[in-house]
Formats: sequence, C-alpha cells, structure tokens
Amino acid sequence: MHRQKLLSIFFLFAVTCFGAGLIFALLRFALPRGEWIQVGVVSHFPPSEEPYRLRNPDGFIVNIGGEITVLSDRPPHPRFQDTCLISWETELSRFQEPCGGAFFALDGSYLGGPSPRAMDSFPVRIEEDEVWVEITTQILGEPLPTAPPDTPIPAEPPH
Repeated sequence: MHRQKLLSIFFLFAVTCFGAGLIFALLRFALPRGEWIQVGVVSHFPPSEEPYRLRNPDGFIVNIGGEITVLSDRPPHPRFQDTCLISWETELSRFQEPCGGAFFALDGSYLGGPSPRAMDSFPVRIEEDEVWVEITTQILGEPLPTAPPDTPIPAEPPH
C-alpha cells in the first residue's frame, strides 16, 4: 500500500472520529436531561389523609395507599403560576389555590373553581426504599373533560 493512500485513510478515520465525538457532545448538551434528587425514604411518608410539604421541588408528597406522588404547589391556571401558591386546607381536606379559587383533592384531581386541569406533578421513582424526584420535569395535570364552571376569575391576585 502506498504511503499517500495510507495517510489518506488515516486522515479520513481521524476526521470521522472527531466528527462523531463532536456530534455526541452537541447532542449531550442539546438534549434535556433530568435532574433527580432524593427527598427521603418511603418510611418518612406513610399513607396519610394529608400531604407532606416538600421544599425542593416546591410542592407536596402525597401517599395514598402506598402510592407516592409529588404534586407541584404552582397553580395550573397560567394567570396565577408566578403569583400564587397552592396550599393544603386541613379543615376542608383539600388543596386550595387562593388567587383564582380553584380547589383540588388530595391526589391532585380537580374538584372545582377556575382551572384548566388538575394539579401538576413531578416524576417519582423508588429505589431501595429511597424516594427520588425529577425536579427538571413537570407532568401537566389531567385536562378537564369539559370547561370549568363559569366562576369569575379575579382581575388581580389578592395581596
């Protein structure tokens, strides 16, 4: 084999490897990655008729019958996502969104008031009794099958 042909093959191989590496690096940074954090162990969240408050991500851990869900405390209604937080109303046994007036069941399902869907949640996985939550992804709540009742929405969030 001639030296020039051998150098050409080597050069082509080097360019191909460099190109493949560059494409891999670009895809790695371009594609979204989930960031999972441990929020506790399963025994810290026994089944309960009330949610457990969570600070990262901001929301609630709900354990109904051994199934753990992590709900966002941000309202599903776009008008109030940056101004209000959903809270748990112990005496009414439901979640309440104070700005628009929507309310939700313990599992995050829609009960009433102006909201386009049920409460949003985060992906959860259980590994060796540890509860892990993916904080970079939110799962949108179930859309309402019909339009919500014509409940007036306040023009300004309460202060």
